[in-house]
Amino acid sequence: MDAGKHKFGELQVQPIVVSGAKCVVVSVDYRLAPENPYPAAVEDVVDSLQWLYAKGSAELNVDVKRIAVGGSSSGGNLAAILALKAAEHNPPIPLVFQLLFVPVTDNVCNPNGQPHYSWHENRNTVWLSPERMIWFRNNYLPNLEDRAKWDASPLFAPDELVRQVPKALVVLTELDILRDEGAAYGEKLRRDGWYVPCSVRSRWILTEPLGASCW
Repeated sequence: MDAGKHKFGELQVQPIVVSGAKCVVVSVDYRLAPENPYPAAVEDVVDSLQWLYAKGSAELNVDVKRIAVGGSSSGGNLAAILALKAAEHNPPIPLVFQLLFVPVTDNVCNPNGQPHYSWHENRNTVWLSPERMIWFRNNYLPNLEDRAKWDASPLFAPDELVRQVPKALVVLTELDILRDEGAAYGEKLRRDGWYVPCSVRSRWILTEPLGASCW
């Protein structure tokens, strides 16, 4: 899933990722806020996964037993949530991997760095400032009571559900306000039984390109 903070984005994903992935890449054209606030994007990615699992073999010639999910920033948020939704599905939809690149995992944290200090430490980073992130959040999650729900903030997912998700790679960037909440989610995955590498790209900011080596 592409970045865009649930408000911007396009169906065309980053070419460097696609060219290096050596697999079929399915990009989901999910609905965007503010016209379509939460949970529209979540509903769309879940519907897309259900379709892919049911018809992907016949329609796209893909091995539906080897589906992975991945995304950057808000797309990382949706990828993490999708892994949880797949585990919750009855019967579960088996996934083999999740790639979470600077994922949004906590839509409750405040700009003062509580509980994630990177919001304060990197407040002057180019492009994604705390003020801009709050603006995106207000567009996608206008109702305050929705922000702590785990399908908006996967950091709050119940442990018994987290134990059922596939292994993950969490890629973070040092100079990004989202760094610490991504690290916190990686730690949550580890605490619930997974070996989860967390790669912190030194001196990178959110807008740096995602290299194919992450795959």
